[in-house]
Amino acid sequence: NAYSYIVKDGSIFRGLANSLLVTAVGTFINMFMSTTLAYPLARSDFRWRNGITNMVIVTMLFGGGMVPSYILVVNILHLRNTYWALWLPGAISAFNMIIIKNYFQGLPKELEEASHIDGASDLTIKVVLPLSKPVLASVGLFYAVGHWNAYFNSLLYIDNVNMKVVQQVLREVMQQAQQAETDELMDWGSNGAPPSKAVRMAST
Repeated sequence: NAYSYIVKDGSIFRGLANSLLVTAVGTFINMFMSTTLAYPLARSDFRWRNGITNMVIVTMLFGGGMVPSYILVVNILHLRNTYWALWLPGAISAFNMIIIKNYFQGLPKELEEASHIDGASDLTIKVVLPLSKPVLASVGLFYAVGHWNAYFNSLLYIDNVNMKVVQQVLREVMQQAQQAETDELMDWGSNGAPPSKAVRMAST
């Protein structure tokens, strides 16, 4: 009965599809942004390397806060009820980018020099990324798990029931079951809601 209660309106399946989309596209955006910033910062001959690295580190120490972020996303960028509200605010993680940068710095410079001698440019070089599969897989997993577990941004920016992620849908289902329980309507046959603990376990 708890399983039937969760899946009765199909919202859990819409939420699952939304979460898969947000996770896949969001991880791609994260990896693209992190990799393209980490590569030039890993180059010792890049002129503004130290300055930009310090700017990135500052963002790890200080944040603008939730209210300015909300005003920026909703009032200035007008991204409410769009998936971009879930992708753009966290498009890059400074910590993950520094992990990729440090890995790039540990690769032998001779391989890059040999590629340049063979005619490869910084945009077409095909040596760094194949050698970086371990760090890219690890950081990609960090990003994917973060997107999958995130529900707070969806709670802030998404009102459209067809765009809510699965974590937000499950949260609302459990809140409804708990409310029915507090109203002392414990008989699932009369109000359509099984006990909240049963709903929580079925959701898990």
